[in-house]
Amino acid sequence: MKRISLGVVGIAAFLMALPFGKIANAADMPLKAPLASPAPAYSWTGFYIGGNVGYGWGHANNSDNLIAPCPICLVAPLPDFATLAANGSNRVDGAIGGGQIGYNWQVKNYLVGIEADIQASGQRGTNTLNSAFFLPIAFFFGAQTPSATSLTNTTRLDWFGTVRGRLGFVYDRWLVYGTGGLAYGELNVNSAVNPANISLVPGFQNVPFNIGGSQTRTGWTLGFGVESALSANWSWKAEYLYMDLGSVTVTGAVPAQGCLGNNLACNPTSAGSGTHATGRFTDNILRVGLNYRF
Repeated sequence: MKRISLGVVGIAAFLMALPFGKIANAADMPLKAPLASPAPAYSWTGFYIGGNVGYGWGHANNSDNLIAPCPICLVAPLPDFATLAANGSNRVDGAIGGGQIGYNWQVKNYLVGIEADIQASGQRGTNTLNSAFFLPIAFFFGAQTPSATSLTNTTRLDWFGTVRGRLGFVYDRWLVYGTGGLAYGELNVNSAVNPANISLVPGFQNVPFNIGGSQTRTGWTLGFGVESALSANWSWKAEYLYMDLGSVTVTGAVPAQGCLGNNLACNPTSAGSGTHATGRFTDNILRVGLNYRF
């Protein structure tokens, strides 16, 4: 009887301890961390504004056709008394800086955008030619060669801007794009002429002069770039542009050449038929910048 009672008590104790063992084992199991939600993909869509700095390597082709009036023809000056025709080229290099504003639309991994910028420019260049001012009066008095002439052409880009489309490919926080559109800017062209005196005609003098001016021109630009996000709102970019602003042609008054001393008849000036200085300008631009995206 005692053995039966001891068996019943042992079984009961085992059954009573079983739930508590399961609870203890469950308490010892490590807790699983909740699944983290995936980070949202970066979006390039929206307005942005920014600034940039860079450098421009420009090129100007210059052409001069200058005609002086007759120094002793008081009634009907002859516009082709003295003529000069010269061609040359020079680099137009310098620092640039400005700002840009634009908007992007991102569809999956593709981007379409529009951007406008305005730039201040320190690009400037000169070249000096040794040409000849043809003076018929020198030949009349026995000179066998035209008058040697120093001609300095200066081309300057004061400012420029662009309005461009952008088409690119997006890989998360990186953007690679091509760009192109309208370009415009102010070009200054100046030709400084310093003709030598007529050595074989004593007393006859030539007069230095300038022809120049500024014009706002329109043209086109093409390029490419890369942009990378620094944060949700900030990104940096590097960009190359080729720009063509076409030609600037300026006219001005040319003083009479081959003057005899301070003869008052030597003072008249005339634009002359066909008198002009022309500069054709193209540019290579490399710049870096920061954008803030709203």
